[in-house]
Amino acid sequence: MYKFIKMTKRGFIRLISFLLVTAVAFAVMSWVNHSRIVQAKRHIEYGYLRSLENLSLSIDKIKNSLNKGIYSNSPHTLYDLSGKMASDASSAKMSLSQLPVTELNLDKTNRFLSQVGNYSNSLARKFANGEDLSTGDRDSLSTLLEHAESLSDELYGIENMVAGGHLTFDEVVKNSNLVGETGESYPGHVSSGFENMENLFEEYPSLVYDGPFSDHIMQQEPLLIKGKEAVSKEKSLETAKTVSGSDSLEYASDQAGKIPSYTYADGDTTVSITQDGGFFVYMLKYREIGEKAISTDRAVQIAEEYLKSIGYTDMTQTYYALNGGVCTVNFAGLYGDVTVYTDLIKIEIALDDGEVMAFDARGFITAHYDRPLGDPAITEEQAMGFLSESLDVQNAKLAVIPSSGEYEILCYEFSCTSKNSGNQVLVYINAESGYEEKIMLMRVGDNGTVVV
Repeated sequence: MYKFIKMTKRGFIRLISFLLVTAVAFAVMSWVNHSRIVQAKRHIEYGYLRSLENLSLSIDKIKNSLNKGIYSNSPHTLYDLSGKMASDASSAKMSLSQLPVTELNLDKTNRFLSQVGNYSNSLARKFANGEDLSTGDRDSLSTLLEHAESLSDELYGIENMVAGGHLTFDEVVKNSNLVGETGESYPGHVSSGFENMENLFEEYPSLVYDGPFSDHIMQQEPLLIKGKEAVSKEKSLETAKTVSGSDSLEYASDQAGKIPSYTYADGDTTVSITQDGGFFVYMLKYREIGEKAISTDRAVQIAEEYLKSIGYTDMTQTYYALNGGVCTVNFAGLYGDVTVYTDLIKIEIALDDGEVMAFDARGFITAHYDRPLGDPAITEEQAMGFLSESLDVQNAKLAVIPSSGEYEILCYEFSCTSKNSGNQVLVYINAESGYEEKIMLMRVGDNGTVVV
């Protein structure tokens, strides 16, 4: 006969409690393991996304450099371009190798990128021997540019497909038979996009160049506050209230770095004032931006009026850009009729009511000083003679631009239009030597002007 063990009420409760604790512990362990798997998967996907973005960025640099090479008429500039080609091509190949598409054997794409480095080395040797680009060389640059533009467009499409959830890096999707089925609700694998990209390249190499006006000036010691006397927190607070229009600002913290400053805040507004000299560094305001109610021209006018109201009179508006209901207006210093691009100030205007949402004078504080600008050694007409014949000059003026080091260069700035494509191009010719210092590509659209 079976013998039943009689369980007390307390024992029964203990048993139930033990079972519940065990179940909870098991559930917690399962959740932790699942979270780790999800986190690891997400980490891998983020790595793939970074590689895709880096690949796209490298190709954009290649495209812009080829465009500049076509318009350049200076061995000095072309040598500078060619010296950086191999590095950018190598970066693109590295990013491509880190994507989950190795089984596709992208021979044509890799060959195209490999020829970037080879071609750049051949140009470097050519310039070292004192030779200029031949007609054949420029034709090759044009052909390379066509391929680079096609590759850039294809990568842009892949990025958009990934962002929209239509393509994924998930290995399960790649290995399943769902990929490619019509009417499927599942995303395709990103490798399908790269298969299309591979078909773009049947022949030809490419070049590369790093961008123009970098933010290297932000790494220098700030010149405007050099030797200036320290200003108290109380006096700086009054300045912060004046420039922001907020009487409720209070001291928040000290800010170290290249530009030591005091920071003041009231919840919606943050203002920074230099500890030495009491100069207005930056301001940020936080709120939702409503529907557009003022024009871009009016926003630019408001920015100009605000700049003058806080004491900046020798400035000129250069470019603007629209983003998220805000108009960002860029200003440069003005010395008589010379535009100084190193003295930079940016102002953001809300397009719903014209409020000044942001101010940034870090570039100005870093670079501004009383410059002894001399007269140019060559005339405007002489400088124009150094331009490529493929460009029509629309406007010309004197300008100061940053060098690749810590210096400034007085140049003639020529606003040009390409005779062939109609592209807008800025060319900077050294006013002392006649060297072609910089070439900038201007892209004017509904959202403003982008200079690269």
